[in-house]
Amino acid sequence: MTACGLLPMIWMTYLMVRGRAGLVLTVLSLLGALLAILVFATGTPIGIDPLQAWTIALLFVLPAMCGALAGTLLGWLIRWRRERRG
Repeated sequence: MTACGLLPMIWMTYLMVRGRAGLVLTVLSLLGALLAILVFATGTPIGIDPLQAWTIALLFVLPAMCGALAGTLLGWLIRWRRERRG
């Protein structure tokens, strides 16, 4: 769980400091879509076991989403501070 949260955080921070907000938003939307699909899969029989869907969602996708959001905010704050100082 730590690696699943830390890797997207570092990557999103790097991208936001470099000014790649479009790519950051794309990755965040893909993670959100994957989380929504897995949560939907827990209630409907679409070929994946509900326990497996919850496991993937809570152990891998949710920490990645939280880490990516934290990295995005951190990168934006670093970039804002650098631009403010001149």
